[in-house]
Amino acid sequence: MVNEMTASSGMRPLGRMLRSSPKARAPYTMVTKLLAISLLFGVVACGADAGLVARAGADPVGTYEFTLIDDGERVDGGMEISGTAGAYSGRMHAEGRPDGTISTVTTGGNQMTVTVDFPGLILLVRLEFDGESFSGDWSMRGQGGAIEGRRAPQ
Repeated sequence: MVNEMTASSGMRPLGRMLRSSPKARAPYTMVTKLLAISLLFGVVACGADAGLVARAGADPVGTYEFTLIDDGERVDGGMEISGTAGAYSGRMHAEGRPDGTISTVTTGGNQMTVTVDFPGLILLVRLEFDGESFSGDWSMRGQGGAIEGRRAPQ
């Protein structure tokens, strides 16, 4: 029906017109760009991913509760981070394991990396946040596993 109407009226279908003429595409291209920009600003302004926006340059100081997998076993633990940018420190503890000393903490976007010192060992923990919840992995001396948890309310 549409093809019959456009053929009888001498009008070209919109799809063919947009593909065939750069001049005809110009207004639609501009509208598409404006819609894309509006959508981007709308998502950021509405906080569609508040965790990601809130974590950009986030202050890691606080208390965290986690569960990690070590050799197939679930182990509950926590860590407390204190200090200021460039001078963070703290403690990490887990059931049945010695406490470790947090020596470095780096943040960027929705990610945080924590280095924990144990006597003769270094533990590296990489976390990705979604709001106050996180998931990631840990590694130490060729071993590693998954970790997940959340930042405790302050």
